[in-house]
Amino acid sequence: MANFSELVGERIRKKMRRVNITAEALATELNVSPPTLSRLIKGSVPTVNWDLLEGVAKKLGWSVSELVDMDTRSPDLTGIRKIDDAIDVFHTNLFQGAKGYLRVRHLEHEDYHINYATPDYQDADSRRGPTSMEEEFNMNGHTRDRKGGNKRFGEIHVQVKQADVSGEYRILLHTIIKRIFFVAPEDYNNKGGHIPVTHTQMIRRENQIIDQWILSKNIDQIRKGAPVKIRKRWISTLGIKDENLGSSIEQFQTPEEDYLLSPVFETVSGRDIKP
Repeated sequence: MANFSELVGERIRKKMRRVNITAEALATELNVSPPTLSRLIKGSVPTVNWDLLEGVAKKLGWSVSELVDMDTRSPDLTGIRKIDDAIDVFHTNLFQGAKGYLRVRHLEHEDYHINYATPDYQDADSRRGPTSMEEEFNMNGHTRDRKGGNKRFGEIHVQVKQADVSGEYRILLHTIIKRIFFVAPEDYNNKGGHIPVTHTQMIRRENQIIDQWILSKNIDQIRKGAPVKIRKRWISTLGIKDENLGSSIEQFQTPEEDYLLSPVFETVSGRDIKP
């Protein structure tokens, strides 16, 4: 019977395959030697290095508790494995910039582009988004770095609440994006801020969106082995909720807040929330 280290190593290997990251790339991002990471992945360590395990979990889009809980698995969203894998790898890397793009570019169709269906965008030009996945991921990486400024407050939490097949070529996702960032009142208020800001504040923002994927192959073709390629996405904002966390950084130095600020990618396969 496999011991704890071996079971954890197996879960790490499976998750790495699903989010399309190599051991060499993961070791580089964690700033550890490849042999050190290799021993963890192979389950050949007598005792688990919990600091390293935490770093691995974050990079793979899990919390440590999810990684070591043998009852936790990457859930079925649509029930179609290739599509669910695509959703997982896409959202795990969505705000990872150029490095994230390299892991998802196999999902990009040559005609990939984004359109915004938000009512605030009245004209055709404002509805047009990035015209390549690379452009989108680079923009998202820039947003993460710019919003963060400080590593601890630049993390972004992406949660896919639900994904459904909504047509022959369509996948409908209900997604929540959470982030924490500092903002000056002139920047926040001039860009349609949702709460009063009178001086530099820390804001926790929750943005709920509907993300519709238009695929290049139909669902039956994908079931039979065709690759998942995203041709177009329609994105609509359901709502934005901002919470003012104050301006003093010292009040957020507790271990509990460290946990809340850690980047975690969650997927929930239940049908309790309908877009």
